[in-house]
Amino acid sequence: MTQPAIVMPMNDPDGTMFAHLEKLTPLLKTIFVKALVGIPATTYHRQPDYMAWLEAEPFFDVFRLNTDPPVGEYFAALYRYAAQKSAPDLLLHLCFIDRLAFALETDYREQMTEDIRSLTVGDMPLVFARTEKAWETHPSNYREIEDMITRTGEMVFGKTLDYAWCHLVATAEQLDAAMGSIDNPSMSMLAEIVLGLRDTMQCKAVDWLAWEDPFILSVDAEELKAQRESSQQETLKRLSYALPMMELIYKAAKAQK
Repeated sequence: MTQPAIVMPMNDPDGTMFAHLEKLTPLLKTIFVKALVGIPATTYHRQPDYMAWLEAEPFFDVFRLNTDPPVGEYFAALYRYAAQKSAPDLLLHLCFIDRLAFALETDYREQMTEDIRSLTVGDMPLVFARTEKAWETHPSNYREIEDMITRTGEMVFGKTLDYAWCHLVATAEQLDAAMGSIDNPSMSMLAEIVLGLRDTMQCKAVDWLAWEDPFILSVDAEELKAQRESSQQETLKRLSYALPMMELIYKAAKAQK
């Protein structure tokens, strides 16, 4: 079976996550056939050494942007590039380096690797969601807000999906088709991808999507969790993408009547 590919945005001007990527690359090469990474302008110019390394390493397919676009436009440009540069039946894992580093640098490595390697074209498209155990590690305001998005989708489509996903897998052909109607410049474009694939989308809950921030920041998990739960700024940050996602679900449901 052909190895899948990984697709990751790398907006990392201070180089923190590049250090994790460099450390993980030997392992990633055993799991994926290639890594397509999107580099915005500021990161490209501030990290010349990492850019030289990426561009000299055949495993990486570097998609360089000449600007620092809004996050939705940035992700959409990368995902279109990945879909169009890949064979139609190649499995593309759309994910994020902080989640990847957490799972593969901790005790979740074997579980995540096994889950990735077990997938076939027949499982596509698929979104990895958080189990109850994984959600318990997150701040309660994160969970409650994202649960509103999921519940909205359940009520109108009768299907449980993670619209604010952390890891989505589709064939290049499926992703290319889904990206055709994406035009949202914000984080809510993640929900647009799910909406475009919802009729055939499958969902698998995994423990390795536990909260990554304490690991990445090297801080006490319970202290950080308490801080985030009491932070109005954190709550508003999540509402800023959750409310538009719910509106997109509403519009999609209304349009199919």
